[in-house]
Amino acid sequence: MSIITNASSIVENSINLCTRKNTPIDNVQCFGISQFNLNQISSMRARIGEDKIRAKESGVYNCHGLVFASRRAVIEDPNLIRVIIKEDGYKRIEISNVSTPI
Repeated sequence: MSIITNASSIVENSINLCTRKNTPIDNVQCFGISQFNLNQISSMRARIGEDKIRAKESGVYNCHGLVFASRRAVIEDPNLIRVIIKEDGYKRIEISNVSTPI
């Protein structure tokens, strides 16, 4: 992943992404990381600790893209996350119904 100081020079793309009900999900893939975002990442790393970091920073996906787009895209709109959860049939599980592995 390239570190790019000028955010306008980062190459962006998107993928075809939709819910099970075929609702399109806006997304982006950024092939580069701006200095601004790199500074935010450094701050986050200091706050949570290097030993808890599992992967290198990426402009290609964010946490929502990790979960709902198989690490292929950034999904930024929180309203779209609600749409995905509803249309893909996710259900809330109460903690009392969760068993711990042996």
